[in-house]
Amino acid sequence: DKHVKELEGHEEFITNMLLTKNNLLVSSSKDKTIRIWDIEKSECIKVLEEHRDIVWSLALTKNDELISGSSHGEMKVWDLHSGIC
Repeated sequence: DKHVKELEGHEEFITNMLLTKNNLLVSSSKDKTIRIWDIEKSECIKVLEEHRDIVWSLALTKNDELISGSSHGEMKVWDLHSGIC
């Protein structure tokens, strides 16, 4: 049997997703948030909420930092482990 997992939490449509080397899923949304998911547990472990508009772009650095870009024209750099911008 194949099992399908559902990850629910964003309040608007999802704009981007990526997988980290630690097998976490990072998603961005029109709801101005970024969510970090533990895929194995099917749960959101962090919500990053510093953006003022739709978050469209996500990228990872070699040092496990997340870079996000929004419609407001700003980019933010996050520590994935602490969630600090």
